[in-house]
Amino acid sequence: MKKLYLILIALFSIVSSQIFAQNDLEKYSKVKILLDGKSMSEVASLEIAVDHGEYVKGESFTTELSASEIEILKQHGIRYEIIIDDVILHYLKESQKSPVPEKTTRVTNCTPAFTYPTPVNFTYGSMGSYYTYQQILNHMDSLASKFPNIVKAKAQIDTFTSIQGRPIYWMKISDNPNVDENEPEVLMDALHHAREPMSVTQLIFLCITCVRIIIRMMK
Repeated sequence: MKKLYLILIALFSIVSSQIFAQNDLEKYSKVKILLDGKSMSEVASLEIAVDHGEYVKGESFTTELSASEIEILKQHGIRYEIIIDDVILHYLKESQKSPVPEKTTRVTNCTPAFTYPTPVNFTYGSMGSYYTYQQILNHMDSLASKFPNIVKAKAQIDTFTSIQGRPIYWMKISDNPNVDENEPEVLMDALHHAREPMSVTQLIFLCITCVRIIIRMMK
């Protein structure tokens, strides 16, 4: 049986404080920065995060900023518009809405579309249907607790930590999770970038699916 390794890369930028940190949260807002002839380099030089967002050349840049970053804009006389005042509250409210109905995956060629069944035990997160940091850890612990003969409990990768000091975890899925067998291995990872929570949602979905497949094969 091929071993399936799960590594959740937690290289969180400052914006991940908005998404994942559990205490002392700084308020984050969705902001449209009005460039007024300024370049993105000028904005970045103020230590404003510009790696993710919606850029309209020469006009504006829309992204999520902390209260302290917004204060920097004020201090340097850069105009801006608040689109969403508190993105955390916004996502919490969105999570209370009915889930979006599942859609059949479409392909661009003539091959019939695939339908991927949702595995048992897969649930959406509370952050706009994505997972918070703690929910990711809970899913990992839950898999290891429910299927100890298939999932090896998460462990920290050496002493490596993210830029904000969080451990970087891995776990193993196999028919013999506690044995280092001489078999092919597959590495799966997610969350290279803090603002891409959809990647770990897909990975959790895949891991639960792999567990279910192994269970069927072992019967």
